[in-house]
Formats: sequence, structure tokens, C-alpha cells
Amino acid sequence: MPKDLDMKKNADDSGATDDSSGSFRWGSFFRHLTSFAVLLLIAGLIVGIAIGVRPLEEIAARVSGAKHPKVEIAWPARQGGGTWLPPQFQEELLTIVRTTLGTTPTPFSAEPLKRVGMALEASGWFDGMPTVERKGPGLIVVSGTWRTPAAVVRSEGKDFLVSWKGHRMPPVYEIGKSGLPVIESPVMRAPMMSDLSPDYAEAWPGEDIAASLELLREVASKPWAAQVSGVDAARYSAESTLALLTTFNTRIEWGGRFSKPRLGEAPTNEKLNRLAFLFRDRGRIDAGYPVVELWQRHLLFDRSAAASAAGAGAGLPKTEVGRPASGTTDGNGSGESSGSGGRVETLQRRVPVSATGGSPMIPANATGVGKAESARMPAAKDQRTKAEAKATSKPNSKAPVQKVPSRLEKDRT
Repeated sequence: MPKDLDMKKNADDSGATDDSSGSFRWGSFFRHLTSFAVLLLIAGLIVGIAIGVRPLEEIAARVSGAKHPKVEIAWPARQGGGTWLPPQFQEELLTIVRTTLGTTPTPFSAEPLKRVGMALEASGWFDGMPTVERKGPGLIVVSGTWRTPAAVVRSEGKDFLVSWKGHRMPPVYEIGKSGLPVIESPVMRAPMMSDLSPDYAEAWPGEDIAASLELLREVASKPWAAQVSGVDAARYSAESTLALLTTFNTRIEWGGRFSKPRLGEAPTNEKLNRLAFLFRDRGRIDAGYPVVELWQRHLLFDRSAAASAAGAGAGLPKTEVGRPASGTTDGNGSGESSGSGGRVETLQRRVPVSATGGSPMIPANATGVGKAESARMPAAKDQRTKAEAKATSKPNSKAPVQKVPSRLEKDRT
């Protein structure tokens, strides 16, 4: 009997075990239900925030007046006040800002301001990305480093505006309509994107443009700068030589790059001294000749019949055309004319004369140059008139030619 009782007890224990394994686990259920409720609550909060932020932003925009903010751009300043940027281009830049901001800009986000900065950088008017800031309620202010117009590059029948660093700028002019110095005959075309849109980020390819801009920048501050209409870069890629074009439809063969003269040619300072002397003595940096060889060891003038017949030197007396003036030097301070054994020489070869538009040189940093030119021209003309009268009154005079003191003589010493 005890054995049977033990077996029954084991059976009862086994049944109890089976009942417990088949019962519902309420503790596990409540844990899962709590986790689901928390997730549902978080999702509801996220949806509520997403739906509610937009109306809140609109309310804040109406209160602060930022829905249609006022835009102020710090325009590039001009000497004497105002700005050199025409109203047409001002309005185009303001349109870029408004379009990029959109009709309902988010008033408390930096993303719209960043988009405006990127759009203005791509416009071609700024070096780098300008700063775009919110200043007070409903006001956006733009400031940055403006590209300064330096010259136009004549290519493919158009004049493309470029900055002093050689980057393209948006305006494209008809030939001779810009009023800026012209760089003629570039070796490369204007920089373009793959979709043929203007590339304002890259400088104009080719060292000839960089060398021409460097020369224009250096001469812009000279008293005779108003007589320079541009630079001819046609021979730079092959011979590393540039030519200054004048408002008299003549040319001055400058030579190598301003900062890197070619081996064997006159130093840069001597070239500048020669032009300064010609301007003081004759009132013109070309001295009335069609072509001036400035880079040579001796200052050379083209007096070919064909060039003279083209009309160069029309502003001087006919007796002086094709003949160096008394006291003209070669840059070495001789101060003697060719007739008295001096070192001024003339070229008897045919040199093509470039036909330029003769537009005035108006660089941004050289205002008032025209006044300096007009003030000096009459004095030079009076000196020539007195010299002619003296020569006429004493036709048989054999007095030696008097040297004209100048800085060139000091340089030679």
C-alpha cells in the first residue's frame, strides 16, 4: 500500500505541473502592453510636433514680420560716395535673394540664409560666399567682398567684363561700349560650364590675361593712364610680349610681363621712366608716332611712310611727325636728338597699327586721371610752339642741341 500511495502522489504532482504550464502569464502581458503604450505615446508626440511647428512658425513670422523680410545689401562703394554698380544689376541681385528665400521663409532657421549666400556666390559678383545675417525682426543684411571691374576681354565679337583677378563678371558688352580698358586677342575663350553657361568661379584661362591685367593695374595710377585704352596680348603666348594700345589709335610695344621682363630687354622701371618723359616732353606717351618700341635697349620710333599716312601723329605739327623731338631720350638720359649723334633711333619697318575703340580708361582706383592729362597737354603744346618760333627766327643757327635734364639722366648715372 505505501507503494501505491507514492505512485498516486507522483501522479498528482505531475498534473499540477501541467496545469501551471498552461495558465496565462499576466506579468509578461503587462510588460509588453506598457512598452507598446510608451512607443505609441512617443509616436504621437512626434506627429504632434511635426504638425504643430508649422503653424507656430507662421504665427511667429506674422508677429515678427519675417514672412516677407526686408533685404539690404551693402553695395560696393565708389570714391566720392555712392556705388559703381548700376541699378539694373542691383535689382537682379535683390531678385536672387528674394527668390532663394521663397515666399514663406522659415524665420528661425539658418538654412535659407545659407542658400542665399551660395546663390550670391554663384552670381559672379562676389569673391567667395558673402555673409547673410538676420538683423532684428524682418531684416536680412548681405555683405561680402565684391569683385572690382578691371577691364573687358574682347573675344568672339563681344567684350566680357573681368575682375582684377581675371574672373568673369556677368555683364557682356558690345564691342567698345564698356568704357573700360580692352584686352585684345586672348589665346583662350571665355570660361564656360559643361552646359555652356558662364563659369564665374574660374579665372580666365591663359597667362596672357593675367599678364595683361597686371600691366593695366600698374599703369592705372600713372598721370598718363588716361591715354591707355588697353593691351594687345596677341603675341604673348608665342613671344611673351605685350603691347599697350593708346587712345590715339597707336601702340607701344611694352615687351615682357611687368613683373618678369624678358632677358635682354629694358628694365621695367626704365620703361616707365621713358613713358613719363615722353608725356612730360610731348604731352603724349607715343610722342606722336604710330609705334613706339619701348622694350628695346634704345627707345625706337616707327617713322615708316605707311604708318605715318595712317594718320598717327595728327595732333602734332607735320614737321615733327616722323622726326624725334629735340631732347627726346632713349631712356639712358642722353637727351640728344638723332640729328646730333644721340641714341634716339627710328624704325624703318612696317608695323601693323591696331584699330582700337579709343574708350577712356576709367579704372575704379584711378579717378581724376583725365584731369591730369588735360592739365599737362596745353603746356607741352606751348613748349613746342615756342621751339618752332625760335627755330624759324634763326634758320642758320648751328647751336648744339641742349640736353633736357630728367630723371632718366640720373638713372643712367
